[in-house]
Amino acid sequence: INGVSTVYTFTTGFEATFNLNVFANLPMIFTYNPGVFENEVSFNIIDPDGNVIYSDGPFPQTGQILSIVACPTCSGPLSFDVTDVNATSASFVWSAATDPGSYTLEYGPLGFTLGTGTVLNPTGTSATITGLSEGSYYDVYLSFLCDDGEKAKTLGPITIHTIWLNDVGVSGLISPTLADCNLGSEETISIQLENFGQNPQSLVPFFYAVNGVPANISLPADGLYTGVLGNDSTDVVEFDLTYDFSVPGYYLIEAWTALDPDSDRSNDTFRIEIITASPLPLMEDFESGVFPAGWTSDEFNPMYGPNNHNNPTWVIADNNYSFDQQFLVTTHRVGPLGDNDSLYFDYRFVNWFAGTTATTLNGDSLNVYISDDCEETFTRVFTIDQFNHTPTTNFTTVGVDLSTYANKAINVRFEQKWAVSGDYWTDLDNINVTGCPAFFLFDANIVDATGSDKSDGSISLTGNVLGTGPFTFEWEDLPPDSSVNVLTGLLPGNYLVTITDAMGCTEQRVITVGVSTGTIEAPFLDRFDLFPNPTNGSAVIDLVLQETSDLRLQVYNSVGQLLVDLEEDGVRQLRREIDLGQYPAGMYFVKVAVEDQWHLAKLILAK
Repeated sequence: INGVSTVYTFTTGFEATFNLNVFANLPMIFTYNPGVFENEVSFNIIDPDGNVIYSDGPFPQTGQILSIVACPTCSGPLSFDVTDVNATSASFVWSAATDPGSYTLEYGPLGFTLGTGTVLNPTGTSATITGLSEGSYYDVYLSFLCDDGEKAKTLGPITIHTIWLNDVGVSGLISPTLADCNLGSEETISIQLENFGQNPQSLVPFFYAVNGVPANISLPADGLYTGVLGNDSTDVVEFDLTYDFSVPGYYLIEAWTALDPDSDRSNDTFRIEIITASPLPLMEDFESGVFPAGWTSDEFNPMYGPNNHNNPTWVIADNNYSFDQQFLVTTHRVGPLGDNDSLYFDYRFVNWFAGTTATTLNGDSLNVYISDDCEETFTRVFTIDQFNHTPTTNFTTVGVDLSTYANKAINVRFEQKWAVSGDYWTDLDNINVTGCPAFFLFDANIVDATGSDKSDGSISLTGNVLGTGPFTFEWEDLPPDSSVNVLTGLLPGNYLVTITDAMGCTEQRVITVGVSTGTIEAPFLDRFDLFPNPTNGSAVIDLVLQETSDLRLQVYNSVGQLLVDLEEDGVRQLRREIDLGQYPAGMYFVKVAVEDQWHLAKLILAK
């Protein structure tokens, strides 16, 4: 009370009452420290008129729980809100006090001590603070002093963060969308630009990249916003340059602005992943016990664990009879398929409930359908009925040729149709579509040799994303006992490896062990990115300097020959594509320099 602490301890019995003698208008802060059996503790704080002003428990909140002014005789504003925040100003509004008096608005850096800030004395119920610094945090308090000299409860702090004067970026991808499936070879990419800053913006360059490869945007004909983007406003623009998304698979789309100057680069870029088809192979044995993500069924949960109805493993199943005459399951989209890919699955029909007797079909059928147009239409490719089904309690494996769907992505649908064959289980298991992913996506961890004649380099291939283990590794021109994913004692040079997975799928990669070169971390850089690395032709340098400077960009090959030499005057940020497509595979060095400070990075060209 008024800065003096008193502890009230409840020690015996089941309840206790403590009376606090306070004077009007004194500040009161209540804290609670727990004991044991908090599930049995509750308490109320009651004003002199018997009104409950605070109540908590069981398990009351601990620490500071309430801050009030005791029996205030000066009635100040009851509400205090911020209405607008810009780069150099912020506006506030509050409810009018019922008593006559004066308002004080006090502000300062985040966490400042009340009484040490900058003070305004507005005459109404609103005010605008000016002269703030962009991109900064502030705390703001409102106090009220009645004409009789009494002070009302201080409201706040309201914490604000001022925006930047110049700050624009890409805030969304309009097309293509996550729902798009059958994308074509000339898809238009449209994005949403947003002005996060205070100043209106025009002539804003914007770009895009797919899977880490920047598109060749021809400024100023393409990729230049010529409208006017006001504060806190958006606009949708599209690129003239289209992109070929016709091959089913994974696409990482990145779009960004390159406004200079732009005070906040963190919101320049928007990224989104679009998967038009999951890579092959599809291998589903349901042993996770969870219905596969992306699959659909007409049953709420068709998963059944081992021995539920004499099934040896996890299966998807349905009890088909006169009141449940259909079982429908559709896989997610996979592809693209190869010339020799096939669908394999296991099935059986057994009696309900026990599953110990084989069911003979009589007009019933299990149909397999394929869709190559994102489930808009389905074509029946195989049927199991009374003419080709052999009754058995064991699972029967079926293979379906998919060669007619080469180079396409597909969904597979299974449809069981009941006729008059009684009451039985339809079981499906081990649904597989053969095929190979384009890459296994192993990470190549490389340690360069310490000299051109030193055998102390190493390669470690780890963390694959695609493919089916176990994997084998065959390294060209190395002994047979080198068929492992980790090689040590290597001289500088290129190493060719053939990786084979359990399905016979293969991938060949060239991995370069170079000669280690020290990199000087220069203080003139706020950020430096070089991607993709390794690259098969082009790479992008994306950097931000600590201050606007003249920059020199150079690229050298492994023997020190200068290949690229560019000078950029008066830049703060730079995003530049380096095309090494005409040079042989190997190690290259990218050097950026400001005056006598420089930064060196390695770039691997793999073809």
